Amino acid sequence: MEITQNVLEEIEVLAGLFMTPKAIAIIIEMDYDDFMDALEDESSDIHKRYYKGAYVAEATLRKSVIKLANQGSSPAQEMARKYVEKQRDSEI
Repeated sequence: MEITQNVLEEIEVLAGLFMTPKAIAIIIEMDYDDFMDALEDESSDIHKRYYKGAYVAEATLRKSVIKLANQGSSPAQEMARKYVEKQRDSEI
């Protein structure tokens, strides 16, 4: 399957909507095993666009949570605390 810029953009958008890799493969009409092989290859454009979409969407959500936490939302403050703990746990 030829991976066009349009397909890569669609992968990025769908990953940003937290669609599963299987769902994305079905939507873009790509064999699931081929999609997974590309997704696991860190040098592939599919890998790069999938994770870019997912991480940008996650960052956008976190930004909203932090804003709500700063405004006094207890649930958002708890989520923000978990973000801080996760970040500290992953520090080298």
